[in-house]
Amino acid sequence: DVDISAQGIYSLPFKFGVIDGNFICSNNNLTSMNNFPDRVNGRLECSENDIHDTSGCTKHIEGSLYLDRNSIEQLNCYNTKVYGNFYCYQNRLIDLVGCPNKIGGQRFDFSRNNITNFEGFPEIYRDDFDINYSHNPVATILNLFAGEDRPEAISKLVEWEVIDSDNMEVSFHGLREVTDDLYMSWVPEYDNVILYFDTTEYTLID
Repeated sequence: DVDISAQGIYSLPFKFGVIDGNFICSNNNLTSMNNFPDRVNGRLECSENDIHDTSGCTKHIEGSLYLDRNSIEQLNCYNTKVYGNFYCYQNRLIDLVGCPNKIGGQRFDFSRNNITNFEGFPEIYRDDFDINYSHNPVATILNLFAGEDRPEAISKLVEWEVIDSDNMEVSFHGLREVTDDLYMSWVPEYDNVILYFDTTEYTLID
């Protein structure tokens, strides 16, 4: 294992290669992922730093990836494969574009950001996959599908282009198509749904 947590460092002093165990660099002042390992055969913990950009992120992580409580505004780790869980809560993300393209674990936590759409949501490999999406504007949309398979609902929301995050609008027609595709017993009625969206940051359109 390599543990350089709580050392007050602003950058990694040299390039790391393959780590045969865990790589822990939490509770520092890191602002980037420069010089991060090429591969970590355990978990990678980089919580509670000041990282803004994930360029340079490790490409292969056998365990879980912890990027929570940073200042990340954009994910740039699409080519990263995470075989455990992925934690990126409490950052400054507005979408999931650039998210690791593989998350093999059971949990993906992107709560407490400012995410307004599901663009970039990764491919899921488990039936018991758990998502924590709370304290994001987009949570008010996904909450309409309580009890449904969340990754599948997200996939359908993206497929039908339900969310226009540039204008903060939600398509009622798209919502109806998603509920049909999911074979939901609940059928959204416009008058009821528009009242619901009046309490959110989005505007419902036909």
